[in-house]
Amino acid sequence: MLPVSIVIPTYGRGSLLARFLATYVNQDCAEIIIVDDGSEPPAADVIPSLPRVCVIRNRKRMQQPVSRMIGVAAASQRFVFFGEDDAYLSPGHVRALYEQLKSDTADVVATTWISTSKFDEDVGSRYEEARTMDDLVDLRRIDFWGWKRPLRPLTVPWLHTLALMPKSMINSIGFDPGYTGNALREETDFYVRAHAAGARLAFVPGPPAFHYKGPEAIHGGQHPRRVVSGLLWYEYHAVRNNYRFLVKNRSLLLQLGPRARPLWESVLFLLRRMSGYPGRLRWAIRAERSTISSRVIATHGQ
Repeated sequence: MLPVSIVIPTYGRGSLLARFLATYVNQDCAEIIIVDDGSEPPAADVIPSLPRVCVIRNRKRMQQPVSRMIGVAAASQRFVFFGEDDAYLSPGHVRALYEQLKSDTADVVATTWISTSKFDEDVGSRYEEARTMDDLVDLRRIDFWGWKRPLRPLTVPWLHTLALMPKSMINSIGFDPGYTGNALREETDFYVRAHAAGARLAFVPGPPAFHYKGPEAIHGGQHPRRVVSGLLWYEYHAVRNNYRFLVKNRSLLLQLGPRARPLWESVLFLLRRMSGYPGRLRWAIRAERSTISSRVIATHGQ
């Protein structure tokens, strides 16, 4: 068994996580801690009882940063890997990251994370290679293109969510509960502060993870149930959290290179997101219709 605790915050996606849970169990880690952030019905009602899997339920909604820290507090192992309730892993994903940490060339590691609308994405799918940090990171937009495949370990200032790191480092840095709503930037905030504290972050070769973007993922997580008003709610918190991140970490970002002008960069951030609103709204409506149709078919089939 790997000395790794997998921590997975979840809200309103117990059924989806139950479908992906085997890909976490098969990583050969010591334990899996699921933190249910007050879902109704409770996630434990739909998640199968399996060895090494523990479900912790928050009595009320605490939001993702707090749920992460609750899971870390319960972790018994030296290392923690953060999972997601809408993500699934290729065989050997965590082991590949653990071997990188054992080599003592990095303190925090992650590898390729590919968005998909399928439950059984081919792990041999072609995807773009990353040869330098510039292939992965946009310092100005605070973007990370984690769907690329690194040819060798690449040092970066931040990573995506699915990463392996020491539990002691998480307790030292901490996730900021001030990132509310969709909690956008909460993990980037954590990584930037860890990087500033001297942690070595690396994007490394390894079997990919997959970020499920199908209709079953439209609700729960950080997404409200209503489509149109929910989109507005989501975008409000995206802009709010992005501004908070820029203000809070302005001096650290200046050390990396970009001119972190919080108000102006937030306006540009909003404009870029607005350009994608029509597509996101069409996708949300189609996904909602697909979900409703599936419910109708299931109801009549009973």
